[in-house]
Amino acid sequence: RKHFPQDSVLLFILPPSVKELEKRLRGRGKDSPAELENRLKEASREISEAPRYDYIIHNENFDEAYAQLKAILITERLKSWRLSPLF
Repeated sequence: RKHFPQDSVLLFILPPSVKELEKRLRGRGKDSPAELENRLKEASREISEAPRYDYIIHNENFDEAYAQLKAILITERLKSWRLSPLF
């Protein structure tokens, strides 16, 4: 948070599960076993940081996750302190 402007909105997109994330990564076939292991370790570390974000979207269903993202954007645009320079 300290690396971003004060009015930044932090959004974390959470995979359905680490097991599902591994399945998706393996399905892409782009990473070596060592790279895959490193990516999964890093993902676990990043997931542990999710509570520090303003919003968390659980990406189990793409359409639902996309709808949540749009709702967050609308909500943030409508916050009164974001509109104050207009008045």
